[in-house]
Amino acid sequence: MFQSVIGKIRDFFTPSRPAIRRTSQSGKVGSQAYEGVIIYFNHRKGYGFVKSPHEEDRIFLHVSQLKGKASKGKKVKFDIEKSSEGIRAINAEILA
Repeated sequence: MFQSVIGKIRDFFTPSRPAIRRTSQSGKVGSQAYEGVIIYFNHRKGYGFVKSPHEEDRIFLHVSQLKGKASKGKKVKFDIEKSSEGIRAINAEILA
């Protein structure tokens, strides 16, 4: 019971996912590299969010798609993939 209460509290404070957008069946959006800034990253959970001038909504970033060490304020280059769950960064790399 105690664990379920902690889980509910953690869920309350976890940022919501990006807004859903519909795209082609493949989901991958071109080969153009986007750039943005990490606005949130939780190393323990392995994910964060990027803000880019190319997209209105924040972009989900998972540690498995990132080359380099993430931290808030760092610039990243990435491709995007859109799905029914939202927009996510793929092939991401920290810029020097």
